[in-house]
Amino acid sequence: MNQTSSCTDLMPAQTPVALKYSGKGPIVVVGGTKDPATPIRWAEEMTKELGSQARMVTFDGEGHGQLLASKCITKIEGAVLASQKLPAANTTCQPDPVVPKPSWWSDLPTFPNATTADLPAVLAAIGLTDTLGYGQAYVSDESETVADTTFTDALTAAGFQDLGAQDIGLAHTTDRVWQAPNGDVMVVIGLGAAAFDDPELSSAKGAVPAGKTVVVVAYVPQ
Repeated sequence: MNQTSSCTDLMPAQTPVALKYSGKGPIVVVGGTKDPATPIRWAEEMTKELGSQARMVTFDGEGHGQLLASKCITKIEGAVLASQKLPAANTTCQPDPVVPKPSWWSDLPTFPNATTADLPAVLAAIGLTDTLGYGQAYVSDESETVADTTFTDALTAAGFQDLGAQDIGLAHTTDRVWQAPNGDVMVVIGLGAAAFDDPELSSAKGAVPAGKTVVVVAYVPQ
């Protein structure tokens, strides 16, 4: 059996598409210095070929895709879409710092009928990145409403203040806001097993033990 020696053997030779842009709308090209998928020189070449209406921003961080990794990038992209404003030439954005564990995290009580779980897919599905906040997932056999009561009782007894429930617009979920002893605000989100049938959470369904409720305790700095 012959083995394919390279990817070029899998398809016929292709002529690269020539970039051409003559419009007046501003274009922002983001290139990452440590992007594992697209080398930064591609972003540089693309910006040059798009002409004077294009401006490149350098992201000095890791990863492929920077919108949720840098508030600096998010602000620039928002300005282009909202007011057609380009950033200054030679702009460089740094990655957001990782949110450290709060000093009071060790004051969290042990929650009855729940165990800690490593579920990064769930944290990602609810939009909790490590640069946005610090969180921990728990799994429970209780329903999301019963788990909400269980966690409420335990946190109240530990000196945390219940600031009230809120509606996040998803079925089979609970969401309650809390104040830590030092005044920081955190949220406790209960996600029943059926919640992961919703398209907004379905990406994490395969990571959740069957029939389990997931409760996320999260601190997001204000």
